[in-house]
Amino acid sequence: MELFEPKIEELRRQLESARTEPHTGSVFNGRSWPRSLNKQMVLEQDMGAELGKAGLQSFSVHLWTESLELVRDGLISVYGQDIPLIAASGGAKSVSFGKIALLGVDSIPSEEVYPSFERLDAIRFTQNLEGYMLRGFTQRNREWSRISRVACAKGFDFAVLGRELIRDYMALPLVRRAEMFFLTDDALIRTLSPIMEACNSITRALNTMFENINMDCKKCNSASICDEIDGLRRLHHELGLV
Repeated sequence: MELFEPKIEELRRQLESARTEPHTGSVFNGRSWPRSLNKQMVLEQDMGAELGKAGLQSFSVHLWTESLELVRDGLISVYGQDIPLIAASGGAKSVSFGKIALLGVDSIPSEEVYPSFERLDAIRFTQNLEGYMLRGFTQRNREWSRISRVACAKGFDFAVLGRELIRDYMALPLVRRAEMFFLTDDALIRTLSPIMEACNSITRALNTMFENINMDCKKCNSASICDEIDGLRRLHHELGLV
């Protein structure tokens, strides 16, 4: 079911034309990071780096596709400063942040589309990586996190975070491939934000559709999005929505 494919292709085009060259690595290299049974708490005085705090640019999305060839399996790309450089800088350790998970999935039945989205979204809440705290989510597509000085000193970076996310995504039966993008380049994050907001509009439309199954589509705020996206129109038909 096509929901995000045009946005994925647009994302690739924007990244390929970006002035910032990415650092890339593979999930298949590197050790796992220790985890805790408890949620992590990183106070400001213990912080090595802070990503996407309130007042800075921030987005966090996961895009899925049944076209597996669109996903470069296991690849982790970083645009901008990595966590160790942020932690070692003499200036502000709080930076804008973008995180994109690109997932290749098996065919999902119509009635399972939104539940599958929720299972994918839940991954970030359940990791409990030592020294890594998700501080807040002011909106669905924003993410604010902190990494402790101790974790930074031990080598926590985006390769570590990417590996752990990909491993958890791949543990879900529906996921066949996974690729991660991390961005701390403020200008590039601003450039990509309209694409990310369009993706967020699609997920909001899914949420409306599945939570209000008896809704009147003519009165729905997401009607224009559903008219634009082939996959959403198909869902309307398969779910018997007017």
